[in-house]
Amino acid sequence: MAQRLVDVDPASVHLLMSISELGSISKAASRHGLSQPSASRRVRDLERRLGVRLLERTATGAELSADGARLVQHCQNLVVAGQELIDAAGSVRAGERQALHVAATPLTVRYTLPRLCASLGSDLQDVDVNISVADTLESSNGVRDGRFDLALVDGPKAPIGVSHRLIGRHELVLAVGAVHPWWRRRKPVGIDQLTAGPLWLPPRGSGSRDVIDDAVNRAGSGRPPASAGAADTDQRLSLIALGAYPGVVRAEAAAPLVSEGVLRVVPTELLFEQPIRLIWTGRGPSAPATLRFVNGVTAQVPDA
Repeated sequence: MAQRLVDVDPASVHLLMSISELGSISKAASRHGLSQPSASRRVRDLERRLGVRLLERTATGAELSADGARLVQHCQNLVVAGQELIDAAGSVRAGERQALHVAATPLTVRYTLPRLCASLGSDLQDVDVNISVADTLESSNGVRDGRFDLALVDGPKAPIGVSHRLIGRHELVLAVGAVHPWWRRRKPVGIDQLTAGPLWLPPRGSGSRDVIDDAVNRAGSGRPPASAGAADTDQRLSLIALGAYPGVVRAEAAAPLVSEGVLRVVPTELLFEQPIRLIWTGRGPSAPATLRFVNGVTAQVPDA
């Protein structure tokens, strides 16, 4: 019997796309709030409905089959078509005035987005701009599924399934409080020392945490840095100042406390450089405003 579109579960399609992006069914399951057995059952059901083997099971897990990799692009097309239908209905409801939905990570909404909005304000006078604060993972998912028209994200790699533009970089630094043994240290902290004890780190799912984990992995460490606790930037600065553990924060956020002698930046052998990317799809009723925003930002940072 021939398969029909109504036989295909959209949630399973999104799950397959996440497996392709993350390279792991367990990571994809975590993203979608599923247990690994539940995610595996969904993929097996999708395989049965499509009549195609999507995953190759291995001794260490599972990965996309060659056929599964080819079908991922068609999954993206299906998601785009569905979102275009939703966008068209929204356009009918909203009338002519456009609403631009922008997501930004906590760091970019504090340091980057205000400058961009100030420079583009006159070009967007006919647009209602709505800003949501979300981590890199949520922002990327929201752009892909149409909840956001564009986003400012700061993970180490560009998300798949979207257009993207590098527009700048954050520097993350290792900081300590005055009573920490590293306060007077001049020699860079090595990878073994960095992963030996707990650090105050950003929460998982944030671009900053992904940058830190990526740098540690590239340095060849067999283990991630241990977290003393996940906290936002302001909380982390206060906890680092107590001195029990070092922490990683954005250089610009730490600078005032460094100048006051409350914190000290300690050199490391690793480079924590956090790219800032503008991501978008250019679909839906706000597409003209989205592209005006993108073109305006691109004109300001042609060589970022």
